[in-house]
Amino acid sequence: MKWKDRLLTNFFLRNAIADIWGRSEYSRTRGNFTPYFQYRIGTFQKDEYLYFSKEPYIVQYKNEIFNKLCGYVGYDAIKYLDFHYSSFPDSWEFLRFLEYEIAERIKTTPSKSRLAKYQVAQGCVSEKVQELKAQQQNQLKQDIHDEVQAGIELIVQAHLTPSSKELEDQVDAITRRLTEKVENLLDETEKGIRNITGSFVTGNIQLNNRIHKEKMVQLFILL
Repeated sequence: MKWKDRLLTNFFLRNAIADIWGRSEYSRTRGNFTPYFQYRIGTFQKDEYLYFSKEPYIVQYKNEIFNKLCGYVGYDAIKYLDFHYSSFPDSWEFLRFLEYEIAERIKTTPSKSRLAKYQVAQGCVSEKVQELKAQQQNQLKQDIHDEVQAGIELIVQAHLTPSSKELEDQVDAITRRLTEKVENLLDETEKGIRNITGSFVTGNIQLNNRIHKEKMVQLFILL
C-alpha cells in the first residue's frame, strides 16, 4: 500500500489532510472515466479529437475538453461540440454531463474570454435539448397516427356498429396502447432531461364513462 493510501486510511488523518490541503475523490487510475469526448493517444493533431501522450487521469481529461473548446472561435466551437455529441450513444447523458461541467466552470473562471466560450457551449446544450424534445414529440405524433389508423382499419374490417360491445373493446384497446406510448415516452424524457430543464408530469388517458367512449367512436367514424 502506498504511503498516501496509508494516510488516507486513517480517518483522523484523512480529515486533517482534507482541512489543510483539500481532498480529491477522483481515481488515481489512468483512463478510469466515461469518454464523453473522443480522445486518442499519440501526437497532437489539429482536429476535433482530444490528444494525450498516454492515458490521462480524469481531471486531465475534463480540463482538456474545455481547453480545446476555448481554442475555437464562433461557430467552430459548436462544430467541435457537435462532433463529440453525435458520437456518444446517449444524447441525454452527454448533455447532462456537459451542462454540469459548464455550470461549475462558469462559476469559477476569472477569464472573460473563457466565460464567453462556456456561455456559447451552454447555448449549444439548450439547442440540443430543444431538438431532442421536438424529435420525441414528432415520434409521438406518428405513433398516435399509426395506432389510430390501425384501429380504424380493424373497425372497418370487422364492420362494427357504434353501439356494439366489440367496438367499445377496440376503442379501449387503442386507448390503452396510446396511453402506454405516451407514458413510456414521458418516462424516457424525464430520465434524460430531469437535471437540465426540469421534469415532465406523466399523464393518464382514460375513458371514464360511456359518453366518452361514444365520442371516441364518433371521432373514429369522422376520421
